[in-house]
Amino acid sequence: MIKIEINDIDGKLNSKQVVSKSTGEILTFREQVAYIYNGGVYPEKFIIQLDKDASPYAAGFYTLDDSSFTVGDFGLLKIKSIKLIPISNK
Repeated sequence: MIKIEINDIDGKLNSKQVVSKSTGEILTFREQVAYIYNGGVYPEKFIIQLDKDASPYAAGFYTLDDSSFTVGDFGLLKIKSIKLIPISNK
């Protein structure tokens, strides 16, 4: 199972606004920092981009929902969008 952690310090919602060069429209990007445990000595930091109406993820441990994956060109497995589901503490 893929294990992802969002913590109280790094996992706070971060919003960035940029102006589109082509349209002049203001674009807002909403992000959270997370860490993935992928078998190395330490977890690796990565960024989760949130949809404009999505609530930020609470601190805790998660795994990727099956809907996050797709098969792309040439049969390669890809992550199409990150959707996390909490890991229960049972």
